Amino acid sequence: MKDKGLTFETFVEDESNLIALDVCRRVAHQEEKACNPLWICGPSGCGKTHLLYAIFHRLQEKEGLRIRFATAEAAAEALLEALVGNGSDWGQLEDCDVLILDELDLLCGKCTTQKEIARLILTKCGNGQQVVMASRCAPAEMPLFDYLQERRETAFSINVDPPNTALRRQIALRFLASSPFRITRPALELLIERAPSVPQLKGALLSAAFYSEKNRKNVTLPWVRKHLGW
Repeated sequence: MKDKGLTFETFVEDESNLIALDVCRRVAHQEEKACNPLWICGPSGCGKTHLLYAIFHRLQEKEGLRIRFATAEAAAEALLEALVGNGSDWGQLEDCDVLILDELDLLCGKCTTQKEIARLILTKCGNGQQVVMASRCAPAEMPLFDYLQERRETAFSINVDPPNTALRRQIALRFLASSPFRITRPALELLIERAPSVPQLKGALLSAAFYSEKNRKNVTLPWVRKHLGW
């Protein structure tokens, strides 16, 4: 499984994600049966996928537990293949003990697919099997949510807020601790202040590190403004 580094131990916690982190830990330890299905929502780069992988990797430690992680798009493709009689991926989603679905918002506009996935979720919850999902949009904005409610199954939804300045600073300092390079304090503060998401912050730090190591120079405020457009 890819992204083995996305664990609870590497997740940077902050007031913006503390509740979501706590619930996800409980689900990963199979302590929170009421959060089923669990739906995590929030904008890009706020840590949703990291939390899903953290649950996946923690549950992998439990012997004999069948876990499937898929994007909603991959699940839709598996459904299509199953409808035409090809492939066994949909069957694996049906048979697993824990189903983790990411990027549900990619199903927007695909009402029939959402209805079939809702049926899958309802069946699994009815069998006592855990379902965890994530999307950029709120559950109420998707027909999938309506289909769940029609069967009196309401998803336990948690919002993860965009990373605030304090969280971005923690992430930047952790990056520098593991991959140190020469950067002036004003340049670092500008990176932290202007990066709109965690992936973009990490991308900017990687670019700065590459420049510093290649040229053996400090990353300065003018460099950040010129090369990153900030």
